[in-house]
Amino acid sequence: MRICPVLAAACAEIAFAAPVLAQDNPRRPEHVRFNLVQSGGGLGVDLEENVIFYSAGPGLSGPWFVDRSRTETDCLRRGSPQNPCPKTSVYEGIDGTACPALESVMIRLGPIRKAEQGSAHPLVTDTPLLSLVTFKNGLIATERLSEYEGPLVDWWQSAQEQLKSCWKVRGRG
Repeated sequence: MRICPVLAAACAEIAFAAPVLAQDNPRRPEHVRFNLVQSGGGLGVDLEENVIFYSAGPGLSGPWFVDRSRTETDCLRRGSPQNPCPKTSVYEGIDGTACPALESVMIRLGPIRKAEQGSAHPLVTDTPLLSLVTFKNGLIATERLSEYEGPLVDWWQSAQEQLKSCWKVRGRG
């Protein structure tokens, strides 16, 4: 079976980013893991973001750690004639033992997941799709939530603001 080259490239990028980020953190294995993927955009800006939240303690007790791979293509910024749509990539992480805000962000995720289950939202085409996949014991996907707008998107926007000072750059592409 042949896979579309675009899809194969996207899968390879995500598969490549997660292990590279995780190998820098000696606190594995995780007990609970959430993979947050934001993909898409519109109006000249495209975003591909893969964020892995994982707990080094039993259940949801933490401590929590986060790895993030983010690539943004911005055709609204002026690039060069050879590169009219500049692309920036960054690989970052958060150590929850050094960032108290991470624990409160993760506590607020529980009620958001419950509110999001079974909810319906309108289709918005110029906004990235945000998906959250829950893994137990780092192995089995037990829940998948996706939306363009709603409680999960609101939680992630708020979390990004609270965690802004906690991110530590691990690499740029």
